[in-house]
Amino acid sequence: MGACCNAPMLQINDDYFEDLTPETMEKLLQELREGREVKVGSQVGRFASARADGPHTLTDLPDRASPSGILLSDSSDDEEEEEAPTPQAAPSKPEAPKPEVREADTAAGSRPAGLAAPRDGKADNLKKIKGLGPKAEEGLNALGVFHFDQIAAWSAAEVDWVGSELGFSGRIEREDWVGQAKALAAEEGKSA
Repeated sequence: MGACCNAPMLQINDDYFEDLTPETMEKLLQELREGREVKVGSQVGRFASARADGPHTLTDLPDRASPSGILLSDSSDDEEEEEAPTPQAAPSKPEAPKPEVREADTAAGSRPAGLAAPRDGKADNLKKIKGLGPKAEEGLNALGVFHFDQIAAWSAAEVDWVGSELGFSGRIEREDWVGQAKALAAEEGKSA
């Protein structure tokens, strides 16, 4: 991707994230999941493709403003050097709502009723629903959904809200989680 000395790097949409380590990559992905504003470009403060300890080339630039704010010569000529223009900060992106504080009206549909904890202290194994894995189960539990009969009772608006909230747009309908949950709740003697 042309990162050269700025590798390893990652492109997400139009933004480039450079000088990544496993730790900074994980932090970056977590901040994106949480809807936080992230630092674009070098994650170590590198300027353009300069060496990590700063630019060491282009010391004999003509006596004019430098392109892209590249440092002008640091030689001690008798002539006064022009000060490089201060780079303009890129306009910040609007902050996305954080999932933990997102209200029902910012997501599609309406939020289903949740429980503070599983009934009788024992949650159903929601992973029995085809297409619902450990991460999805964790997300549902965080929303107060612990039992098949809760999912079986979801309306279309509630399916939309959960799909939007957990990033499963269309998946819940495609895999018929509500129908599967109704069958599983009936097997366990719970009505929807």
